[in-house]
Amino acid sequence: MAALLSVLVAGSARGQALQGINGTVTDATGATVPNATVTATNDQTSVSKISVTSSAGTYEFNDLIPGTYTVKIEAQGFERSVHSGVGVSVARISTVNATLQPGRTEQTVNVTESVIAIDTTQPELGTTLENKVVQELPNEISGGRGRQIDNFIFLAPGVTGSTFSHRINGGVDFESEVIFNGIPMAQSETQGFQTIWNPPFELVNQYDVLRSSFSAQYGLAQGVVTYNTKSGTNTYHGDGFEIIRNNFFDAKGAYNPTVPIDKENNYGFTLTGPIWIPKVYNGKNRTFFTVVFEWYRQNQTQTNFVSLPTSAEKSGDFSGLGTPIWNPANSGCSANGNTPGTQFRNNVIPAICFSPLSASLLQYFPNPSSPGVHNNQQTLLGVFPTRQEPWGVTIDHSISDKQSIHWTEWRDPQTSFATENNATGLPVTNPLTSVTSNPDLGSVFILNYANAVTPHLVVTAGASWLGELNDQISQRPNNIALSAAPGAPQVPAIEFNGPNSPTTVGSPWIESINRKLGIVIENNWQWVKGKQTFNIGGEVRRTYQDDNECQQCAGIFQFSNNETANPANLSNTGNSFASFLLGTVDSADRIGSQEERLRNKDFSLYVQDDIKWTPRLTLNFGVRWDIMVPFTAVNNPIVYFDSTLPDPAADGRLGAATKFGDCAGCADITRAAIHWGHVSPRFGYSYEMNTKTVLQGGFSMNFLDGGAYEYGTAKVAVNYGNLLVGSFSAPSTGSTSPGFGSWDSNVLPFPSPVPFSNGLGTGTFINAFNPAVDGWAPYDLVWNIGLQRELPYDMFLSAAYTGNRANRLPSQLNPINQLPPQFLAQYGASLGLPYATAGPALGIPLPFANFLTVEPNATVLQALRPYPQFQGSYGGIFNNFDDTGSSMYDAMQLSLEKRYTNGLSFLVSYNLSRMMSDTNSGFTSFAALALNKDNQKAEWSIDNNDQTNMLNIAGTYELPFGKGRAFMNRGGVLNAVLGGWQISPLLSYATGTPLWNGSNSGGSVYVTGDPLGNECTPCNRANVVSYNNIMLSYNNVYKGLSVINKADFSDPGPWALGNAPRVIGALRNQFQSNENIALAKYFPIGERVKLKLEIEYFNVLNRVLFSGPNCGPDLNFEDSTFGQSINCQSNTQRQGQAFLGINF
Repeated sequence: MAALLSVLVAGSARGQALQGINGTVTDATGATVPNATVTATNDQTSVSKISVTSSAGTYEFNDLIPGTYTVKIEAQGFERSVHSGVGVSVARISTVNATLQPGRTEQTVNVTESVIAIDTTQPELGTTLENKVVQELPNEISGGRGRQIDNFIFLAPGVTGSTFSHRINGGVDFESEVIFNGIPMAQSETQGFQTIWNPPFELVNQYDVLRSSFSAQYGLAQGVVTYNTKSGTNTYHGDGFEIIRNNFFDAKGAYNPTVPIDKENNYGFTLTGPIWIPKVYNGKNRTFFTVVFEWYRQNQTQTNFVSLPTSAEKSGDFSGLGTPIWNPANSGCSANGNTPGTQFRNNVIPAICFSPLSASLLQYFPNPSSPGVHNNQQTLLGVFPTRQEPWGVTIDHSISDKQSIHWTEWRDPQTSFATENNATGLPVTNPLTSVTSNPDLGSVFILNYANAVTPHLVVTAGASWLGELNDQISQRPNNIALSAAPGAPQVPAIEFNGPNSPTTVGSPWIESINRKLGIVIENNWQWVKGKQTFNIGGEVRRTYQDDNECQQCAGIFQFSNNETANPANLSNTGNSFASFLLGTVDSADRIGSQEERLRNKDFSLYVQDDIKWTPRLTLNFGVRWDIMVPFTAVNNPIVYFDSTLPDPAADGRLGAATKFGDCAGCADITRAAIHWGHVSPRFGYSYEMNTKTVLQGGFSMNFLDGGAYEYGTAKVAVNYGNLLVGSFSAPSTGSTSPGFGSWDSNVLPFPSPVPFSNGLGTGTFINAFNPAVDGWAPYDLVWNIGLQRELPYDMFLSAAYTGNRANRLPSQLNPINQLPPQFLAQYGASLGLPYATAGPALGIPLPFANFLTVEPNATVLQALRPYPQFQGSYGGIFNNFDDTGSSMYDAMQLSLEKRYTNGLSFLVSYNLSRMMSDTNSGFTSFAALALNKDNQKAEWSIDNNDQTNMLNIAGTYELPFGKGRAFMNRGGVLNAVLGGWQISPLLSYATGTPLWNGSNSGGSVYVTGDPLGNECTPCNRANVVSYNNIMLSYNNVYKGLSVINKADFSDPGPWALGNAPRVIGALRNQFQSNENIALAKYFPIGERVKLKLEIEYFNVLNRVLFSGPNCGPDLNFEDSTFGQSINCQSNTQRQGQAFLGINF
């Protein structure tokens, strides 16, 4: 670390080799020309860089800002060769070869290059999105934020998912890398999720998606999305814009009674140019800046209805309810002739019998505006404002023709509001509210520096700093303190259960604090030696996460109708609000919290050798070593299951809790073991068949961001310290006798932390961890072969086959406490019987002496578990680090790209693929449990994210009418009406993903039952009668019928395992078709100013999809609605927005 920092300070800094230009210089005979001077000049900034050809005639510039360049090549005894219009794209190397003719250097040969230049040096599959296309495509503002820069990466072939999770070429969730200006952004969790910290949309100049066979300079990811921020030019430019998103443009959708209200605004401006301070500094040709400011506004009117107690009920009068209200036997309330243990006279509770605490809160219950007791008040929450105000700045400074420095900084603050109890309708000024503020803040700083020490040695380095705040904080008006919940800064949750109950008020949620920091420092040395170009470097990553989930710290009081019910008729008598008036709490809970502070670090070294084996053939050899240091936790609050330890709370049976640290019973470690074998080789080749055609291929092994190095998506912060968090619970008795009692005399204490012991978790749930092996990282093997062809009219065709095999992926293939399957055959339905009565009769011995004391309601199945002392979800033991999953991906990928010339630019991409796997998520906790871990073959199936065919068409086209165009080339009124029009479509068509029920049993058709005790819902799959006959018809939606043929499946019964695979490839969501379009009109104002008016529509054809998340079809085989998708639209109806912009 110190060495790398010293490099930064000394002026040899920048990260990975970025975009640039290379080539080979030869003479007319084909012999290479050494020592030729090559000058690359940026056409926009006039900044030049100089290189000299090597002994093999090769040269390379590797630190160029994306844009258009002029390359000048000079050598003694030859004519000067000038190549103009050389396009440089983000993360790509453009090749400019030159053949020099004999003559004087004063003589010049001019060559106009194609805007698209083939990369003849690297075998990586990549797709570049140029700024013109990105700026013109329709891009909806939604979700409480302005335009997002990663909305368009899905145009590249093989990229699926959403802005929440980018999946690249068959990658699993959260295994994609994000790079800005050549420097990775280190994230402690949900790698690749950018929404919270994205820069302003206008700050980014170009995008590139790297999908296969990476150079050794890339690591810890299955795919890379790289961005380059804007750089200023010698001329001042700027723009301003406003986007109006309004339901005026929208359709109402298939099932909405009216058009949903949606009013959003996004506006901002950009200014770029040279830094110029009159009489002090003139930065032309040297120092440039870009500043971007944006504002986003959304006001969401809350419209739901809630149930409030009536004014009569608040006075104790329940005579209009029609439900008998009984005076509890132990109430002591005998006023007005009432007798404890009988019904209140006239169904009225005398005010003298009210609880003093309850009476003090009555003033905060508004009277409802409508009659009745159900949904009698439209919410009083009013308007929830959402505000986002991102800004960013870049500064580029050319110190000399050999040295440059680049600084980028941006912030993305956003605040929104929500309610913890969704139904609560009380305003933020009311002490009984459950409103929370949700402040997010993303902060990014990036420093790059390059130094061309010699014409053949360039030292680059850089650093990135990524901070994320993602909090949820309860609003606390008036700070009313309840004596029943000491220490709570707000009114706790007050829940009402039973017939005719009001809506919950208050909130248990004090705050959730989630703060993350990622730091990366990189250093690269590029050395050109004859035919070889070496890139030798290193990378240091460090991430931090501080997490405090105080979600039930204020507590929950639950009032039930039971306490005011007739003991002989609990279901039809009593009322929870009546019990509230008496202050008799049926049950209460309170859970403490502790802050988890997690840290990890990585040291990576790499060597990449690109050999110009012949003028046409380049070979690439690389190796990368990732030293991934597993996470540590400040103060070591990490408790986990150890199968080798005796459990003192279970009579010494093996399997007990242990903990990081050196305390009594602790593991005497503070992290998992470092695994030093994360060494990944890379190989590739590029063969230049002719000047316009390149054949490329490669293989790489990539270790991924996972295992015990990664703690975010493994949910360490919110899982592994829970057993040390204190809790208090007074459960309901299910009778008229309250579990908690009077809240005037009893208190709900704030729980104290639980001291550690090896018996912790016995009788409940525990998380698993194996420090000896969990430090191994996931990895994938990637290969590809493809052809790239430069076409006329600035077009570029790419065709490739690519594949990968990923291993050690997060999964739930080996549930530790699953019942051994032989017991299912032996005992069958008897497994569900109580052990206390059935166990001895079946001859099953007590697992340990105090088994029935620890688990008095245990079943026979529980007694036969490998570790019967633990119970609960996942069988009572959950392994967040079950990294035994794998996947296989094969694809044919085609793309046709035209760079912006003559008013036209487009990208057409097609992906034909198949993905198989036995896991389905980057989150272990969301992965499907193996139905039977001894038969994992059933878990290997088509992946739930598989999409066989994907076609994307995006582009922009200036209509050929008006002055300066092919048709009606004239000015005046005709030009004003017909000229300046532009259309920009974004069309997407894709095979639907397999149906997924979102449960731990997998995505198949499911049935009730849990034969091996996985303790999930649902936990069993149906039987497939015949795979050859599985039918699916979405036309049946219009007939109200099932889209799935029920006869294709059968119910195996509650104590038999179904034979359906984890995912059934024949059962898929609908084919996805979506058309977005933007229609713009440009109005010139003078020579330099243009006004733009644009209308953008999304799902312009108003297509309706009946399948998808939360929409069906119903996959529960036992439901009467099996296979149906009723009154549900899974996609968004047609929506639109208006765009007004001005640029100069």
